[in-house]
Amino acid sequence: MGVELDDDLSNMKSGVYTFCANGAIYHIIDQLVPRDGLPRYLQLYFYDSETDFTHRLQWPNIDRNIIKVLLGVLSTNLYATTFRSLRELGPLDNYRVSLNASVELHQRVYNRPTTSKVAGIWVEGNDNITTYKRSIVVYGRSDYSTQIQPYKGCYDPLSYPLFFPNGESGWHAKIARDGVSINEVVGNEENIVDDLEGAKSKKGRNTVTMREYYCYKFQIRSSKNLILLGRRLLQQFVVDMYIKIETSRLLFCKLNQKKIRSDLYQGSVDRVNAGEVEPSIVGQRIVLLASFIGGPHDMR
Repeated sequence: MGVELDDDLSNMKSGVYTFCANGAIYHIIDQLVPRDGLPRYLQLYFYDSETDFTHRLQWPNIDRNIIKVLLGVLSTNLYATTFRSLRELGPLDNYRVSLNASVELHQRVYNRPTTSKVAGIWVEGNDNITTYKRSIVVYGRSDYSTQIQPYKGCYDPLSYPLFFPNGESGWHAKIARDGVSINEVVGNEENIVDDLEGAKSKKGRNTVTMREYYCYKFQIRSSKNLILLGRRLLQQFVVDMYIKIETSRLLFCKLNQKKIRSDLYQGSVDRVNAGEVEPSIVGQRIVLLASFIGGPHDMR
């Protein structure tokens, strides 16, 4: 996880701990082979159980008994079990793992018969046609890390495995509303622009929005809601999901400026009419909808 925190509120030294982020939150998956010889995060699963346990205990302030409990909880996690099964391959330098980011109805048709439902592994140089549709590819060795896009269904289980211990999917753009058939929302191609928070057709949405999904996840119920028991991790999760929703709304506004008719607003057009000819000086203005909460039009 990468984030720029407010040091005055998140220092854990004075006052009440508050998770306050500046800007965006991003989640990344590193290469399969440790860069410095010290495995961490995803790389731990490719070792045997005892070695994995020993590596985890190298981090400070870690309780041995809690680690055993957590490893037991994640023993049924689809991603964890898949990664552990790959350690039999030996050195992973020339391999790549393709994580299935598609959560469509007939997802299994994109899989090889011998692979699991969440990931597959290929030797470098294999034809890419066999990879999953809209997959996240993690290489054995690469010059950069792979970023998990927030609109993918695997974003939540990969970023917060303790809240999704079985590897179940988080929010994705194809969650049908009550009374809507899954066949009505599952298409052949992904059009993320139409599925972003804020998109709405004349007939209304037939899918669950990101905001509606997380409102449901945060509800207090008669049975225990695992997420609400997360304490500081809950704080991080709430902030992350809020930024995730705001980012999707901003992206929708950015990609739909023609519908908003931003060219009619004062700003860039006025600069051009005044004789400015240098594009880098004029810049590009993004106009927010009046329905965007906290925006200039909404505040007025």
